[in-house]
Amino acid sequence: MTSAVVGTVLLQGLTGVLSDRFDRRIVLTIATLATSLAALGCILAAQVSTNMLLLAVGLFGGLAFPLYSVCIAYTNDHLDPNQMIAASGALVLISGLGAAVGPVFIASIMDQFGEKSFFWSMAAVHALTGLFALYRMTMSAPVPLDQQGPSTSTAVHPSGSAIESVQLYARDESIDDLSK
Repeated sequence: MTSAVVGTVLLQGLTGVLSDRFDRRIVLTIATLATSLAALGCILAAQVSTNMLLLAVGLFGGLAFPLYSVCIAYTNDHLDPNQMIAASGALVLISGLGAAVGPVFIASIMDQFGEKSFFWSMAAVHALTGLFALYRMTMSAPVPLDQQGPSTSTAVHPSGSAIESVQLYARDESIDDLSK
């Protein structure tokens, strides 16, 4: 888990910068497909050495955990500011449901097929998500880059709880008057 968290710390900023400079849908799609490949890399690395597995898990975590932040930024690009809090709450709820159901589902697969099926399952989930993202990109135009808001550093903690760094800006006209 430490390796996955360290990977997240190292790659989250890069993922955010890329999602601010390019179409977020493309960043999400590439990141989730790369996460699928990283999961397969974990399977191969486990056969080589523990150190290789730790590096592969770091890459997997570094690609997987920041996806939540980009999803929030992508969602917010389609909302008015007064809708963002409710949407963020809905995304936290969906993430929480996934954090509750996902481990049970993956554990049942691991019970049936063995512990090695964990990364096979992660690879499949991310590959299917990436394919769905490719499909969805054919359904609508991207948000123009100049209309995208900035990304926010957000990760899903391994326990499943969302950790958010949210910046709220209150604009009060009387403050502007004081500076004149």
